[in-house]
Amino acid sequence: MSEIKELIKKVFQNEIQKAVISKPLSKQGDFKKITVNKMSGFYQIAKYTEKQVFHENIAFEKIADRCGELTENNFLQFNAWSESREFIILISKKRLPRIENKNPEIRKRPETRHPQQTKAVPFARGKNH
Repeated sequence: MSEIKELIKKVFQNEIQKAVISKPLSKQGDFKKITVNKMSGFYQIAKYTEKQVFHENIAFEKIADRCGELTENNFLQFNAWSESREFIILISKKRLPRIENKNPEIRKRPETRHPQQTKAVPFARGKNH
């Protein structure tokens, strides 16, 4: 088994919710990018061409092998997200993989208010009015 496939198998041991396979090795490849989303009971793979999307449903136990096959000779980057971490596999043009782990920052959305919910400032009248 190749080193790329082994790394992807290790990543999928972390209850991956979403994955993106990107940076095609060549412009003539079949797909521009591939996304993998965890559904209830299976993973759904969406393979994007220039104008179309092809979907494929894969069982949990087979997803790591399938992602390895799709990535190995066709793409240079594999990103995956679990509940608490981001995993990034970068593959050089010499086909040497490198893995990075990141804790994604939890971003809080700023509180937004509708303009009508803001407090109105009373109009101050001067002596001339």
